[in-house]
Amino acid sequence: MKGAQNPNEFVLALDFDGVVVDSQAECLVAGHNAFVAHTGQGKRVSRVEDLAPGRAQALRDLRPLVRSGEDYVYLALALTEHEPPRTQAEYDAYKRARADLQATFYDRFYSERRRFCDERRDAWLALNPLFPGMEALLREYPAPERLFVLTTKEVHYVRIILEAREVHLPPGHAHQATDDCPKDALLCGLVDEHGFAKDEVLFVDDHLPTVRAVARTGVQSVLAGWGYNDAAAHKQAAAAGIPVWGRDEFLREARRRAGMPAGPDPLEGGDT
Repeated sequence: MKGAQNPNEFVLALDFDGVVVDSQAECLVAGHNAFVAHTGQGKRVSRVEDLAPGRAQALRDLRPLVRSGEDYVYLALALTEHEPPRTQAEYDAYKRARADLQATFYDRFYSERRRFCDERRDAWLALNPLFPGMEALLREYPAPERLFVLTTKEVHYVRIILEAREVHLPPGHAHQATDDCPKDALLCGLVDEHGFAKDEVLFVDDHLPTVRAVARTGVQSVLAGWGYNDAAAHKQAAAAGIPVWGRDEFLREARRRAGMPAGPDPLEGGDT
């Protein structure tokens, strides 16, 4: 495998949701409550287990279609209307046909997240667990100045989730990507700002179009196979020459390149 020659020349740049943290439960709850607030249908919940039987799994199956928080509200709506969209093209067409709802759904979803986080912090954190092995990797990381998080999530929430696990990124090392500054541009800017060489950087994300865009910059880019993607995305990545790593493979390789000892077996715990 390609890797930096020594740990002092290794930079790790990670997506957050679907790579570091499994935020799916929190998103399902916020999306459902936003849908209830908008339609008056159903009851608000604070746990995934309180959703109607089968609903949580139906929404989980559609997770690869999500690009922003309001998508959870759109998908909740789609499940009540007819057979929901199954492909990205079908979903994008469904959303375009209801574009007048986008701002409302966006505001409702993020209002629900903010309310839950502010009013019931511990319960909110419980819906945002780190994937096994991630807490130990980030907490023990020997060179935090060479560790970055690039995410579409508000950085405020990233820091709340990490600091609750005693993971403290240096200031300026968690960045929110936007439509105007996507992750490929953001990462290139960080490389220039810090004087890194592109071949020192490993970028890991679970969204294949993002991984492709970053790979085109010359940065080694890997699709997180444990994240919110599916077999079709893995097949497309392989066809494009993009590696698809499982979580254990990533943890071993990240630790090796950073000069860290092998960590605990993720299946045996070690994270909270």
